[in-house]
Amino acid sequence: MDSAWGTALIAFAAAILSAAISLLGTWRLQKRGEQVTEANRRTALREASLERIAEELFAIIRHEESIPHQQTPAHEYLA
Repeated sequence: MDSAWGTALIAFAAAILSAAISLLGTWRLQKRGEQVTEANRRTALREASLERIAEELFAIIRHEESIPHQQTPAHEYLA
């Protein structure tokens, strides 16, 4: 084999190998980005759910505080 052909073959193999490594790295980064995006979406949904629960609890507490307390017969008996 001529040395020029050998050099060209080595250069071609190196180019193919570097392209494959680059493609694999890009694919891996894309998958990682999708995982991070999904984790952020789930975190946002959890936080929104917790906020809705807190709002409902505060509404229940405000409603309970707005109801006038009536003395029951048990309270009168204990008093």
